[in-house]
Amino acid sequence: MASAGGERLSSTEFKKKREIEEARKNGTLPPEQDADGNLINPHNPEYISKRPWYLGDSGPSLKHQTLQNQSHLLSIHEADELYLRGRRVADKKTGPPPKWKKGACKNCGATSHKTTECVERPRKVGAWKTNKDIQSDEVLVDVRSQKFGKLAFDAKRDQWLGYDPKEHAKTVERYEKIEDARKKKRMEEVNRKLQRAAEKKKRREKEGGDAGTGTGSNSDSDSDYESDVASEDDEFRDRDGVVFSERVARQGGVGGAQMKTTVRNLRIREDTAKYLRNLNPNSAYYDPKTRSMRDNPNPELNPEDSVYAGDNMVRFTGDAQKLASMQSFAWEAHAKGSDINPVANPSQIEYMKKQYEEKKILLQNEKKQKILDKYGAQQNHAAPPKELLLAQTESYVEYSRDGRVVKGIERAKAKSKYMEDVYESNHTSVWGSWFDRSEMGWGYACCHSKVRTSYCTGEEGKLALEASKSQMAERQMLSASTQVNESSSLSEKDGAGIRKRSEMYGENIAPDLDEKKLKKALKKAAKEKKQGELDDRKRKYNSMDNSDVNAEDMEAYKLLKTRADDPMAKLLGSDVLLDE
Repeated sequence: MASAGGERLSSTEFKKKREIEEARKNGTLPPEQDADGNLINPHNPEYISKRPWYLGDSGPSLKHQTLQNQSHLLSIHEADELYLRGRRVADKKTGPPPKWKKGACKNCGATSHKTTECVERPRKVGAWKTNKDIQSDEVLVDVRSQKFGKLAFDAKRDQWLGYDPKEHAKTVERYEKIEDARKKKRMEEVNRKLQRAAEKKKRREKEGGDAGTGTGSNSDSDSDYESDVASEDDEFRDRDGVVFSERVARQGGVGGAQMKTTVRNLRIREDTAKYLRNLNPNSAYYDPKTRSMRDNPNPELNPEDSVYAGDNMVRFTGDAQKLASMQSFAWEAHAKGSDINPVANPSQIEYMKKQYEEKKILLQNEKKQKILDKYGAQQNHAAPPKELLLAQTESYVEYSRDGRVVKGIERAKAKSKYMEDVYESNHTSVWGSWFDRSEMGWGYACCHSKVRTSYCTGEEGKLALEASKSQMAERQMLSASTQVNESSSLSEKDGAGIRKRSEMYGENIAPDLDEKKLKKALKKAAKEKKQGELDDRKRKYNSMDNSDVNAEDMEAYKLLKTRADDPMAKLLGSDVLLDE
């Protein structure tokens, strides 16, 4: 049997422990007390009173069953203060550099935790061998463990919470060492090249080369050394710049070498960001995560003059309100038992809502009419006649000589249903500024146009309208004169009467027919009719026939045509006119 601290108990110790527990339960021994002097109930089960092994053994207590400081929310400022307090305690230690102690962490050298519990970056050579950079024994505050209370919303999402800027100095130092090593290696390569050049020079001199040539090669080697040393930093700087420009070019969306020149001008834009429209910190809140600003940053401006009025303004434009009303109608209908879904069948919801509104208006009108019929208030409810609206009233109004109201209330001007002082389609006057008395219609005074959506034509439109009116007047006069002449001629003809029989039957205007051609046309028409009656499918396709219809063909067609409404049509072809 193991204890709370993890130590193994012998049988006698375990037996003695059980006897003490039984005595406390029976009341012969006083119960245990914790560090604060509170009594611990001996009848508590073991799984409640026993302290977990990972919390350590600090005597009898029930604190492990309670949440410590959970009701308090730590803000960003309070959490930073806790971290800074721990760092100040660690920085106060002065004196000679500490050495590694037995039992301390082999990685960082701190005695407050073991090697397996160390949270620092594993070192290549531990502190127990190097005795360098021994960390302080004080445990740095870990606010995220919630030992000091729950973190607030902002503190929990602060990515720099607990960050020590001094730790960045180690990173800078490490990169400086890498840079020094790189420069040292570069200098070694340059020296190696110079040694090779000197060896080549000596070899040429031994072979009996020219002295002037040797001097020139020496000067060339010196210039090479100076150029290599001078361009050392530029080489690496240019190399890093090329990599950076390529990386930004790929992120730009287009990619390629054409994007390298636009790295510096990547954020130059014509529009203004939302959070720059009002720099007052108490204005509308901008959420950088969603890039949204719901409220109006400039509520004091006129809505017609403001360019941006917040994201909430867009939510109430278009069909948003109509969709919201349909959704609320669907919820109310579903609550009353109707199985409808606005997402699955929106047309059904719209139709049902339309029917519901029509029935609602109808019921309201019926209810109103019932109340009027019951209490008899039709005569008071009806509006007075128009001739009495502008009659004399009891309201006293006194005017001055220039027409201003001195006493009383001025009569309100009647507002037009059209927008005032709005010039449309290049017109210089409003609609209704001119009235055409000849046609009794309203129009524009600038061009005398009576079409509401017409484009302004100016003075030319007025001239064209006058010309059209004069032409219409002339046509009306001509038509009137022709009607008078026709009526007089008809009266003369009626008085004279029809003198000849041919005039009555129209023989005087009938065309002259050739007897031979007429017989030929009759035979042709009868033959075509017979072929069509026998077999319509065997009839030839005469689309290429380009013969015109003459007077004989037309006469043959009229002679052979049968009319269903003719009472004598059934007797054609028979000699008997009447039944015997």
